[in-house]
Amino acid sequence: MGSGITQQAPSQQANVTITNQHKVVSNPVHGLVHSQYMKNMKKYGEQPSGAQLVQSLIHGNEYYRKNELYADQRDQTKSGQTPSFIIVSCSDSRCSVPLLFNRPHLGAIFEIKSAGNCLDATGIESIKYAIEHIEPPPKLIVVMGHTKCGAVTACYNSICQEKHHKLRMEFPSILTTIMEPTRHNIEKFGTGNKDKVLAEISEDNAKKQAQKVQFVFDEVLEKYGISVYAGMYDIDTGDVKFLKITDPDPKNDMTKQELEEMAKEAKQESSSGEK
Repeated sequence: MGSGITQQAPSQQANVTITNQHKVVSNPVHGLVHSQYMKNMKKYGEQPSGAQLVQSLIHGNEYYRKNELYADQRDQTKSGQTPSFIIVSCSDSRCSVPLLFNRPHLGAIFEIKSAGNCLDATGIESIKYAIEHIEPPPKLIVVMGHTKCGAVTACYNSICQEKHHKLRMEFPSILTTIMEPTRHNIEKFGTGNKDKVLAEISEDNAKKQAQKVQFVFDEVLEKYGISVYAGMYDIDTGDVKFLKITDPDPKNDMTKQELEEMAKEAKQESSSGEK
């Protein structure tokens, strides 16, 4: 894969406390609340009920409400948000963006999530909202893919097993977005090293989506001095590699014509929603 900048969060010494009957383990450094009770249920093969899961969320919210650190943050952000970052990432539960970048603060990151970090009209409009309605607008947009992505793996398997037509019926937006980088990398690397191919597909998909952002918001980005990067998160190591996005070029997976068509569709959907 291409070269990039690797960033690791500085090491932090966790101050762990255990409280209440559910043994809620909390880490004040990251503001985490984890129910050991629920973890043990899963360990022994028991599936927690919806009511039990809601109760675990109630305990977590109680910790959040009573934590002085978050009370201060709520006070600081109650009149509005001023995030520095717009980060588009996968809905995968392992991709918790504030934790990956050591930014567990309210108002720090404007997040947009979808399976496979795919940007449809809704995602584009979300970015548009952040740029046009947050003052000052965030100065960095990152589209971040990750290794071991389920959406990418599903697309890869559907092509290898020639079942992509069925998958396209079930997940048309996701498959349409990921299909081109998937085909490209299968043709380039074959299917011998599946993990490598999947990682390459995820990286190419992140680049493609970031390129889409750059094209759609070209003039606005220049006006406000906003940078666009693609990112690649390694599930195993925790590393995030950043890749600068260059201007669209016919050699790239997504051509200028495709970008123009996508931009036109996004704008049409946005306009129809305003009527």
